[in-house]
Amino acid sequence: MATVLVVDDESDIRELLADTLLDAGFQVIEAANGESALARASRDQPDIMLLDISMPGMDGFEVLWRLKEDPYTQELPVILLTAVPAYEGEKMGMDLGIKHYICKPWEPGVVEAVVRVALAEETVSDAVAQEVIKVENEILDGKLGGGIPLGSLSLIEGESSAGKSVLCQQLTYGALLGRRCIAYFTSESTAEALVPQMASIGLKVSSYIRNGNLRIDQLEEPTADTDPERVMDELVENIEELPNRYRVIVVDAITNLAAYSEEKTITRFFSSCKRLCAEGRTIILVAHSQAFEEKLLIRLGALCDTHLRLSVEKVGAKLVKSLEVCKIRNAQAITGDIVNFDVEPGLGIRVSPITRVRG
Repeated sequence: MATVLVVDDESDIRELLADTLLDAGFQVIEAANGESALARASRDQPDIMLLDISMPGMDGFEVLWRLKEDPYTQELPVILLTAVPAYEGEKMGMDLGIKHYICKPWEPGVVEAVVRVALAEETVSDAVAQEVIKVENEILDGKLGGGIPLGSLSLIEGESSAGKSVLCQQLTYGALLGRRCIAYFTSESTAEALVPQMASIGLKVSSYIRNGNLRIDQLEEPTADTDPERVMDELVENIEELPNRYRVIVVDAITNLAAYSEEKTITRFFSSCKRLCAEGRTIILVAHSQAFEEKLLIRLGALCDTHLRLSVEKVGAKLVKSLEVCKIRNAQAITGDIVNFDVEPGLGIRVSPITRVRG
C-alpha cells in the first residue's frame, strides 16, 4: 500500500485530499508547511508527495529545491498542487522537472488518477534502478557480478589486516550513495572512531549520520562469563526491531562472538539472518576465518548468498590484499576470481590490474 505525503497549509484541503486518498486505498501522512514536509519526507520515506506551491514561509519551490539537495529524497516523485490555469501549470511543471500537477479546484477522480499514474511510472523506473550494493570501484564491482544483491546474506571472512572492515565500509558507502539506509553494528571500532576512520579513506559519512540515514551501534563483545547464545539472539532481535527504513545491516565483526559459541549456536544465528533477508533485509557479516572450524565455514558459506574471502599475499616483493569471490548470487562472472588491492589514504580501495583464478 503506497504512502502519500500531503503538503498544504490549508487544513480543509489537506482533509479533503486525505479522505479522497484513504478511500482509494492509500496510506496518508500530512504536513502543514515546508519544514514539516522535509522532515516527514526524510523520516517516513513516503512513496509520493502532493505539494502545494503557495505556502507561507517556505513555499513549494524551496521544498522542491531542498528535496533535490538530499540524496535520500531527490528521487521522491512529486505532484504539484497549484491554483494557476492548466496551461501555466504544465509549463511550471516542465520548468521544475515535475511531470504531474493538479489544478485547484480539481474534478472528481482526478487526484486518485494522477497519483496512480505517477506511482506506476515510478514502479517502472524502480524496476531498472540499482538492485545491488556496489563498492563503487568499477573493477571490483565487475568481479562481484555487479555488486552485492539486495535481500541477500553475505559473509566477508579472512585473516587479520586483509581489508575486511575497509571492504564493508566501502559497501556501506556505496549503499548510502544508492539511497539505502544502513544500520552498522561494530565491534572493531567505537562509533565515535568509525566516522574519522572512514573519512581517512575518502568515505565521508557525517552528513548521513546527521540525517539518520546511517546509524552506528556498538556490538556487545563477549567475555568468558557471557552467554553467546543470548548475545546472538539479542543481535537478531535488534535487527528485527530496527525501523523499517534500515534495510541494509552490516555487522563488523562477529569474530569474538563466534569464538565463544558452539557450532549449533552459530548455525542458528546465520539461519536467523537468512530468514531476515528473506523478509527484505540485506545483511553483511564480517569475521576472521579462524573463528570457525573449516567444515563449519564451508556450511556457512553454502548458507550465505555471497561469500567473500580476503587474505594477505606476497606478489613479488610486495604484500598485497587479495579478495577471492567464493560465491555470489546471480553473478554472471565465474566465481573463484582473485582480485589484488591496496588501501590508499584519502582514496580507499585501489585495485591491481592483475586478476587471477583459484586453481
